[in-house]
Amino acid sequence: FHICSIARNQNFLVNMAQPYLEHLSQGSGETCNLIILEGLQIIYIAQVAVNNILQMFTQLGSKAPYYCTGGGKAILAFREEKEWFRYTKNTIVDGETLCKELETIRREGIAFDREEREDGVTCIAAPIFSENGEAVAAISVSGPTGRMKEKLSMQALELRVRKVASEISQELGYISSNLSE
Repeated sequence: FHICSIARNQNFLVNMAQPYLEHLSQGSGETCNLIILEGLQIIYIAQVAVNNILQMFTQLGSKAPYYCTGGGKAILAFREEKEWFRYTKNTIVDGETLCKELETIRREGIAFDREEREDGVTCIAAPIFSENGEAVAAISVSGPTGRMKEKLSMQALELRVRKVASEISQELGYISSNLSE
């Protein structure tokens, strides 16, 4: 029952978020992911890849620690748990530094993975909230660091990711409130 319940909720979120992922991927020219938290890890539950020679791909269903991914940190910023391990020289393992970054994420509504899990890969992410304000998922755009730095310098991608996460949150809250009536 528990497994079926989780699968049903994930499928609902994936179906609802898919058009947003496609729109964000087309607009950014990069791979977009939908991520949820499970314990101390994130799970990639949906993805829209691009047709670039150099592209990012994460196997759906694969897991990663939440503290070294943009999507994981977008959710973590609104959660209590804290546990860290090093993946690259850029992985934040100092509790004080991570807590400061989580405060910034809470304030700005956007998270970054600056080669913290994989050398050469940069990610930008924003949390998706349920109708009761809980960060239940995140949407992210990831790509090669050189390309992503160029896109992020213009700040349009940051605004787009934040906007798409907000739209999904609003739709999720709207649908949830209508289901409970």
